[in-house]
Parts: sequence; C-alpha cells; structure tokens
Amino acid sequence: MEEADALPKRIGGAITGQNVNRLSKLNGKTDSEDVWAAVHQLTGRTQESNTIDGISAESLNQHGAAVSTDLEYRSSLIKSSVSPSDQQYINRS
Repeated sequence: MEEADALPKRIGGAITGQNVNRLSKLNGKTDSEDVWAAVHQLTGRTQESNTIDGISAESLNQHGAAVSTDLEYRSSLIKSSVSPSDQQYINRS
C-alpha cells in the first residue's frame, strides 16, 4: 500500500520539478507575456478572447469619459478653504 501511495508523490514531485525548472528560466519582470504563455501551456489552459460586436477599448474609454464629465462644471473664483491673503490675524497670548 505504501508503494501505491509513493508513486503519485514521486510523479507529482517530478512534474513540479520540471515546471519550476521551466518557469525559473523566464524573467517575470521583463517577459511577462512569455511567463503567462508558459503558465497556460503548463496548466493546459488557453486564454480565450471574449469580444462583443461594437465594443472596443476605444468605445469603453469614450463612454467612461462621457459619463464622468460634468458639462455644467464651473470653477470657483476663489478657493473656499483658503483665507484671503489680505486678511489680518490677531494673535492673543
């Protein structure tokens, strides 16, 4: 029974070792695209691109800009949180 338990552990260890060896050769700071390609290959996953007709990064950016812009915004003449520079202060000791 112990031999049957040991075999999957040895196989898992060998797979882990090969994966570590493969990924350690990649530089995640400069080659992130290569790292993710290797991860997808090792996990057997593929990255599917979900697209919707008529929606693109550009159209999303334009929509975001349109809904976050207040067309009636008017900047104030003076900041209400700052005292006028000519105001005199009285220090009471």
